[in-house]
Amino acid sequence: MMMLTMRLITASPKQIFLLLLRLHVVAVLVPCLLTLLFAAPVAAQGDVGATCNPSSLPGYQYSVKLTDRGLVLHWKVVNSTTVNLAAQALAGPVAAGWFAVGWSGSSGRMVPGEAVIGNLPGGVMQAYYLGDYALDSVVPTTQFSIGSDAMLTTNADNSLVMKFARSISDGKVKVVVQGVNSMIWAFSDGSQTLAQHPPTNMGSLPLDYSCPSSSGSTSSSGSSSGSSSGGSSSGSSSSSSGSSSQDKGSACQPSSLRGYTCSLQLSRAAYILHWVVNKGSSVSMAAQVATTGYIGVGFSKDGKMINSDAAIGNLPPGTLANGAAVGPYFLGGYDVGSVQPTGTWSVTDTSVTTANGYTIIKFTRSMGTGNVPIDASGPTTIIWAYSPDGSTTLAYHGSNYGSASIDFVKGTSAAGHGSSTAAYIAHGVLLALAFALLMPLAILLARLLLADRPHGALLNLNHPASIPTDANAYTNGNGRASSAQQYGKNLRPLGFQLHRGIHVAALLLAVAGMIVIFVQAGSKGLSWTHGQVGLAAVILALLQGMVGFIRPDKTAPSRFKWLVAHWVIGATTIALAWAAIFLGIDLYHTKFMENVTWCYWVSGVCVGVFGFGYLVLVIPDSILSLTAPKDHSNAGKCTAAGV
Repeated sequence: MMMLTMRLITASPKQIFLLLLRLHVVAVLVPCLLTLLFAAPVAAQGDVGATCNPSSLPGYQYSVKLTDRGLVLHWKVVNSTTVNLAAQALAGPVAAGWFAVGWSGSSGRMVPGEAVIGNLPGGVMQAYYLGDYALDSVVPTTQFSIGSDAMLTTNADNSLVMKFARSISDGKVKVVVQGVNSMIWAFSDGSQTLAQHPPTNMGSLPLDYSCPSSSGSTSSSGSSSGSSSGGSSSGSSSSSSGSSSQDKGSACQPSSLRGYTCSLQLSRAAYILHWVVNKGSSVSMAAQVATTGYIGVGFSKDGKMINSDAAIGNLPPGTLANGAAVGPYFLGGYDVGSVQPTGTWSVTDTSVTTANGYTIIKFTRSMGTGNVPIDASGPTTIIWAYSPDGSTTLAYHGSNYGSASIDFVKGTSAAGHGSSTAAYIAHGVLLALAFALLMPLAILLARLLLADRPHGALLNLNHPASIPTDANAYTNGNGRASSAQQYGKNLRPLGFQLHRGIHVAALLLAVAGMIVIFVQAGSKGLSWTHGQVGLAAVILALLQGMVGFIRPDKTAPSRFKWLVAHWVIGATTIALAWAAIFLGIDLYHTKFMENVTWCYWVSGVCVGVFGFGYLVLVIPDSILSLTAPKDHSNAGKCTAAGV
């Protein structure tokens, strides 16, 4: 410690400047590591829950006031797997427009989350997935059910009550009967049209449905929420099989649209297919998509687009004959010119409706017609796609496509996600290997094997003064270089080649990762902060590689400026790369609602190892190298030349 202090005191301003440059990476990595270790793994523990009050609604046990402006949540635990809930909007501003209650997957934040939104145009209430803060990412979902008895009612006091049931086994956001749930709520500025709410019309609270602080004697008498009278059922919240449908099958996910029995969420946040099998060997379908552009539902032999049939709707006026809303097409190739109307099969009962940022196309087709008929005794492979930019003009769909296998009669299904998930995973793995493993390794190797430092740091065998002062330790007593000194000289070329080779490999992986995501998402990826930060990191990494190949000689006057540029670009690249990694993990979790905790831990270990190695190698090494110890071995002696 004394030696470190003395070196700092005797250092020149230029040396101090170089020291600060070297420590810049540490200054960036330490906060990232602390944030990861103490913030990312923390669960939504908080309080035991909000204070439980007796419910004033018949059929419910507890209630909590969400806001003083007139929104109250009521609930009753039916059994260990189901909770009946009611969101009551008191007469006033809240009841004038849409209102919502939901569950947060990220400790009280809206994204990612799930919600039930009611009092939409036409008195609609429906389950939604909250994929992002943008309106087009708030989309209907069938991942969780709100019960067949869900309804929106008006009480005698003119309050609106949104009643529904929630099963703990449904949905992407975990809901528990005993334990804390992260509840969220919001309401509009008085409009029924779904739009971004004012920042003051929202909130969150931890809530334990079992109310452990309550004695349990506050239960109100009355019928269950599903059988309450005094209101009309929402058209979009109850599924109706209709007299024309067959058995929908035990594995069928109930549809939230009237007139349809089954549904399947084809895209995790954008596309839902509803259907009902009619008497007479026909199937009625409705594709509900978060877009204002064209929508396609196809039928394929092998899951590929070519040689498939498709029903395409929401095209520009006049595109389809007789003013039809949806038309049959044959897909002869991948280009738009190969997508042609066909007469080998037909669609009837067509319609298109657009509301609240999503579009629904409806049609009925016969099961036995077309190039690819619907299999009445087994699964049929369907393909789907929709407009990439909200345009009704038929054009390349980009990444908005996928396939699934559906047994329309039995109701069994298995959704696919196209190449979307695989592409995002490949992108993340390639960039993580480049920036979290290879580039830090190249930096540490540079500190281990390349530095010309005379103070004997770890593996420093590149400078004669770093070898023990005993002459025999490095000359073997005969004036010849020892094996240790020779070993050090041999390490330097190897270290340089490793440093450069690993960095080049990292650049190749980074470029490959960018190509993968560009092919998948195009320029849309740059709309995310992750994409912007990641692109900046890759550009700087490429610049750093070019700078490395044009380094001047050690004796050149420009060497110092080159070192400064090399350190600054490298430190900034690593900082941006780590920010992009954590932003990317969070974005993947938000987009696909998958558990990515292990990704945080793996990334944290990489940060920790790199940070620890840098702290051990760079800080002592940088301080000790501020002023190199002078060689006093010949002090007081006369050389032959000086006689």
